[in-house]
Amino acid sequence: MNINMREKSRTFIEESKLEFSKKCRRISIKNIPAGVLNQDIFELLKPYFYQQIHIDKNSLSCKAVLLDGTSAARCLDELNGKIFRGQRLAVSLASCDFMLCITQLPLAFTYDQFLSLITPFGTPERCFLVHSDVTGHSMGYGCVEFTSKESSIKAKNQLNGFKIQNNVLQVHWLDSIPAEYSGLYSSCLLLEDLPPGFKDQHLLIDVFSQFVSPNFCQLAQCPQNDFAVVEYADSSMAEESWRKLNGYRIGDFPLKVSFCVPGPCGLVVLNALRASRDLKRGNPCGGLLPTPVMDHLTNKPISTPMMSHQKDQLNQLNTDNFAAVASKESQVQQLLSALQSRYSESQTMNPQDLEG
Repeated sequence: MNINMREKSRTFIEESKLEFSKKCRRISIKNIPAGVLNQDIFELLKPYFYQQIHIDKNSLSCKAVLLDGTSAARCLDELNGKIFRGQRLAVSLASCDFMLCITQLPLAFTYDQFLSLITPFGTPERCFLVHSDVTGHSMGYGCVEFTSKESSIKAKNQLNGFKIQNNVLQVHWLDSIPAEYSGLYSSCLLLEDLPPGFKDQHLLIDVFSQFVSPNFCQLAQCPQNDFAVVEYADSSMAEESWRKLNGYRIGDFPLKVSFCVPGPCGLVVLNALRASRDLKRGNPCGGLLPTPVMDHLTNKPISTPMMSHQKDQLNQLNTDNFAAVASKESQVQQLLSALQSRYSESQTMNPQDLEG
């Protein structure tokens, strides 16, 4: 990499980190006086350059998006505890719990292209591509936090499965927003473009153990084995394998290797992807147990502690359910017998007994 490219890459990652660390500019105000007018709230927040205000008079509260994090910090300092129309205001920074992660972006996708992709759905609070701390290059996924949850839901629904070039986007909620930028690095890889009918689990493990052994490696094991998920102990191991194995050939087929959403473990990611793809195909597969990993030599499932544990749980569940059903069935039979007996007695009863 020449000096200019290296400098550009460092600039990209610094801009990405700066956007991620942008101070929260959303505030929440509680204990607003009853009967206050909207104009009163507008005037109260005018010195802090509000961009959006939502007032909920039922809960006597409001949420506002201010100009920047500095304005929000100043608002918090000056208004929290202030007496306003006889009421003491409670002001706090409004936390965000609806950041989206969009994976399977083209590696050449720029920030401007990413911004153009998501702005039709609403105003972004934070928007950035995730860049490698080693190379400075894009890692093929980005995050966006909108100013409203409605915008996030709309973006997720419409962009999930959207195709850009040869990439089918996947959109996920982040389970939690990490405190540090490094928390955005994923330790799971998605493997696509496998040879048709590929079932060689051992070969796949061998390929992705060339540099460091993964914690988890499994084919989708659906009617179309067209993807697999690999998880490493940490994100640096995943990145090394991604850089060295993206495009690795199995026969005549170059593998497409990309990052999964950061946070969830490999098994959770695999099952979520299977469910999503099966739903689109209208051909659900799988059941209560994870699909077994098959030994391609013996064509028998490979036993694992996790599989054994879940199988034992399912067997116990079936045993308990059978016992419960049998018990219920016995009770029903006893009740039916009692009713039948009473009916027979009434049929043979002497009319004189009825008169008595």
